[in-house]
Amino acid sequence: APEWAIIRVAPGVYHTPLHIDKPLDLVGSGAGATFIQIGDDNTPAITVEKTHDVIIKNLTVQGGLYGILIEFSRSVQITSSAALDSSRAGIRALSSSIDVEYSEIAHVRSPYGMGIELANTVNSGDSMLVRNTIHDIPLAGIDMHNSNAMIERNSTEHNGVCGITIAEMSMAMVNSNLI
Repeated sequence: APEWAIIRVAPGVYHTPLHIDKPLDLVGSGAGATFIQIGDDNTPAITVEKTHDVIIKNLTVQGGLYGILIEFSRSVQITSSAALDSSRAGIRALSSSIDVEYSEIAHVRSPYGMGIELANTVNSGDSMLVRNTIHDIPLAGIDMHNSNAMIERNSTEHNGVCGITIAEMSMAMVNSNLI
């Protein structure tokens, strides 16, 4: 697909990892209708790398090392989606800025697993985590280190150690969350 394309994914189950390295929209038919499933615990289901202005919407991502891995990117939006049954983290942002809204992140399998992890994102701009449901995570629902974010109106339940961790020189506005 060319840059700025809108890729509409039909309902169904797709057993292939995706790699996004250009600005585009990836739009499923709805969480619970369009599935990206990966059985390999060594490969992320979706990787967004070295790009900007990516929208992932209306998808269910299952399995993989990470459900969605965002590296060295900015302005990545994940909306009305689900990241389920990954090995290490549902969503991991490394040196990136992300907005995650109205999404479900659940059932990470590693004993050190995290729902949403923001790692070294402080120089990439602020991230926003708004109105997400994060549950059944072994370590932390939301984990930040060296990051800035707005964390608002999320629900984090049945997580092993904590609902939200803000550590290692991170700053966050935390408002109206259910932990």
